[in-house]
Amino acid sequence: MYDTHEITIQERIEYGMKRTYPMNKLGKEYASRLGKKTLSAGDLTFMVGIGVKVTHVQPTYNLY
Repeated sequence: MYDTHEITIQERIEYGMKRTYPMNKLGKEYASRLGKKTLSAGDLTFMVGIGVKVTHVQPTYNLY
């Protein structure tokens, strides 16, 4: 189904809560199947346990 089993996530602080957003297709499909827009620590632990690589990316900010 996918060439590589890797999801890219981005952590953001929103209203004092740390949220983890999937950034690529595999991560978004996984979250969608769970009925979520963000992934929990438990979701990520499960994914790592089944061999999915999790990569963090830094958020980008538009200053203008």
